[in-house]
Amino acid sequence: MESIKNLQNFELIDRDYVVVTAQNHLLEPIKCGCCLMDYVQGDYQKNLENFDNCMMIYNKKMNHIHIQCGSKFNYSGVNLDYKTQFFKNGDTKLYELRLEHSDTCPNRIYRRICQDQEMPIISTDKNIKLAVCMALFDSERNLLLTRRNSNLRVFPHAWVMPGGHIDLGESLEEGVVRELKEETGIQIDSMTMKNGSMVFFHNTQELQIEPFYAFESVSSFSIDHKNPPKGGHLIVFFRVQLNQKHSEIKLKLQTEEVDGAVWVDKSHIQRFLNKQDGDFQIKGIVPLDSNGRNQSKMFNLSQLFPNYPNQDREGISKAHNMAIKYMLQKQLQQISKL
Repeated sequence: MESIKNLQNFELIDRDYVVVTAQNHLLEPIKCGCCLMDYVQGDYQKNLENFDNCMMIYNKKMNHIHIQCGSKFNYSGVNLDYKTQFFKNGDTKLYELRLEHSDTCPNRIYRRICQDQEMPIISTDKNIKLAVCMALFDSERNLLLTRRNSNLRVFPHAWVMPGGHIDLGESLEEGVVRELKEETGIQIDSMTMKNGSMVFFHNTQELQIEPFYAFESVSSFSIDHKNPPKGGHLIVFFRVQLNQKHSEIKLKLQTEEVDGAVWVDKSHIQRFLNKQDGDFQIKGIVPLDSNGRNQSKMFNLSQLFPNYPNQDREGISKAHNMAIKYMLQKQLQQISKL
């Protein structure tokens, strides 16, 4: 049985980020360099690229998210108090999502190279981190995309949906709403009900903030793939629709992280996903300062072409590209059922 001392050490494994675990390994954080999809499927021979209806269990007070795919799990070696608190506590929330990774996942490429060359598969001492992103639509279903500042170390000038890391002790919904406010100035208010659930509002209208997709993202790896990747995230994507047109929404961009923004409609999305009409221009903004003063700017659709980095050294990042494609796919499925 896991001692209370070890349990306390586990909770403090990473003081800055939420711990991510999976399957039977409730107390073993997934390390950078391990392919999350391999870890979840538990069989290197299957090489699965995605899991539909994957269960993610998140406890905000324990700073812990656990992934379960399938139905048979054995947690016999885990302290009973920890299991009870994690799975049955009122701070625990369940999410059922599609989990996916890149078809060129650096973690899996590294594993295959090690196997082919009969080298040991080594992970780093860093845990993968948890992040959230928001697919934000206006009342006319235009989607907000922001461009990461060129001075950022990871994915400079990539086009993404607003988001970032979860802070310790906050729910995924609280985290994505906070990141949206920090990066764009768009404020979504919340109210905690007597039963502990949260209700979200924008301009007095109640909102439905829905999780719809999760992606394993790898952000730092060697070009020859002979060393384990050193950075990785589990990204959970949410979506919400506001009751305002984008022309009525004032953006206050966080200049340290964001240096541009555009609202794109469905036709724009379909064209840049298919890399069509690259010279077509869409109107966006760039910030003049951090106080909400912006300047209009025309962007070529080619600047959004997937995947980052494209020929313009910009483009939609792979995770966001696949999340948007999945949203469109689900919309088409819903329409076909009408």
